[in-house]
Amino acid sequence: MSNQNLSLTPLLIAFLLVYAVAVMICGVLVDGTIALAFVAVAVMAVLATLIGVELFRKLED
Repeated sequence: MSNQNLSLTPLLIAFLLVYAVAVMICGVLVDGTIALAFVAVAVMAVLATLIGVELFRKLED
């Protein structure tokens, strides 16, 4: 079970980094339309996290 706890830490860091970058990008592109920015950020962050999980699992194997 300790492996699962360890594998979550880099994923959380990656998620937060992607979220922060996406917030900045969307804020500039959408020009202050916060609702659209948050929707786009949520989609991007979820996709990036799922991709990160798959890559991390492949690296572990």
